[in-house]
Amino acid sequence: MTLSNLLWLFTVAAGPVLLGLAIAYGIAHQRKLTNVEQKQSDEATRELFEANDGKSADENGQVEPTRHPS
Repeated sequence: MTLSNLLWLFTVAAGPVLLGLAIAYGIAHQRKLTNVEQKQSDEATRELFEANDGKSADENGQVEPTRHPS
């Protein structure tokens, strides 16, 4: 096997391994919310949902205006 083939093999094999390690590290070190933070998050979400009359926002954060029949 030539040196260029070995380098290519290392690149192809090491890439997914490094990506997997980075993902595993991120998952392992993801911080959990405290009870107070979780309650604040839930309340803020509820307030936003109620402010939009229960409508979902699009990908730009915009809510389609309510159309009333004429």
